[in-house]
Amino acid sequence: MQNICRIRKSQEKLMIGAESYLEKVTIGMKALLVPPIPKEIYFLQVHARYFAIALPAASML
Repeated sequence: MQNICRIRKSQEKLMIGAESYLEKVTIGMKALLVPPIPKEIYFLQVHARYFAIALPAASML
């Protein structure tokens, strides 16, 4: 039970970290007036929370 709670907490931290990092990246890109955001970065932004859940799960396998 404690392990599940720990995993959930680490997932939440990862999700928050990933989202804030992507926000900083997009803000930086907007500041530089880069051409439209590449599809890969948009994909990462949309799926950041799924990656954040998948990474700790994959590392435990």
